[in-house]
Amino acid sequence: QTVENIKTILTEVNLTLNNVVSVTAYLTDQSDYTVFNEIYAELFQPPYPTRTTVTVKSLPLNAKVELQIIASKE
Repeated sequence: QTVENIKTILTEVNLTLNNVVSVTAYLTDQSDYTVFNEIYAELFQPPYPTRTTVTVKSLPLNAKVELQIIASKE
């Protein structure tokens, strides 16, 4: 659901995942890191956006992942 929300927001401003230049990912379970890496590699094309991944104790609404995205039109 997180990715679909991001795609929707990007589409509303005429951008796509190809415009993403930076991602900060917050995971509540470090064991999800491998799966997150696989999904990340499917979503983005090389050269991949800069990424920081942080494990946190909890997220709002009991989410397992939160993504902060920076996208650029240029």
